[in-house]
Amino acid sequence: SSSSSSSYSSSSSASDYTRRKRRYEKATRERSIREGKDPLVSLNMNLDFLAKSGRANTAEEMLLRISALHKDGYYAVSPDAVSYNSVMNAYGLDGNAQHAHAMLEHMLLLNSTTTLPTVVSFNTVIRAFAKCNDPERAERVLYEMEELYSNHSNCNNNKHIVRP
Repeated sequence: SSSSSSSYSSSSSASDYTRRKRRYEKATRERSIREGKDPLVSLNMNLDFLAKSGRANTAEEMLLRISALHKDGYYAVSPDAVSYNSVMNAYGLDGNAQHAHAMLEHMLLLNSTTTLPTVVSFNTVIRAFAKCNDPERAERVLYEMEELYSNHSNCNNNKHIVRP
């Protein structure tokens, strides 16, 4: 009986610790945002730096790790379209248009307003295919963008919808 009460006590204190930690993290996050240190801006700046440093794989790993941490409740913000655009740009700069396109497809599958591809997203992939001397694939991505727009043409108030 004492082992079950001590087990309860330790799990109770662990959940108290978790609650206190999350309150502290929330307060810290709110203070950072008030001071102009938005975690999403920081994430996107880091991803952009990695992209421009030729470290596409590292940028993608960071993006996916932050996304998973957010999903599990351990990170305050979720990557947005700008985050994905940075990673797609990194692959485009590395000459890996296929991977940039796969990231675009992943954004579409997420089906989230914060990660819905923007004109910049599509143009990044189009530019990547153009750099790889593959105008046919670049044109197909343009058609994908137009199709996405035509499917959402009645959503003129949504700033996240692609408008060619």
